Amino acid sequence: ARIARNGALPKPLVGVIVANAGWIARGEVQRALLSNPRVTGAHLDRVLRALSRPELQRIAQQSNYPMAVRLSAKRLLGGG
Repeated sequence: ARIARNGALPKPLVGVIVANAGWIARGEVQRALLSNPRVTGAHLDRVLRALSRPELQRIAQQSNYPMAVRLSAKRLLGGG
């Protein structure tokens, strides 16, 4: 989770973390990735799809996540 939170993390390493099912299933890693500005596009979608619907709803409403993350969560919920 500490590595996933690092904003200077190279994109290929973001891809390795996101591709690992064991890591992406952990809540602390999910939250760290969602807070990382380097997690975008397909990587962001994969992290969001690993969340339950109630978690997606919370993320869509919490202002501590970047706007792109909140908008992607709303889109997955069908509201944006």
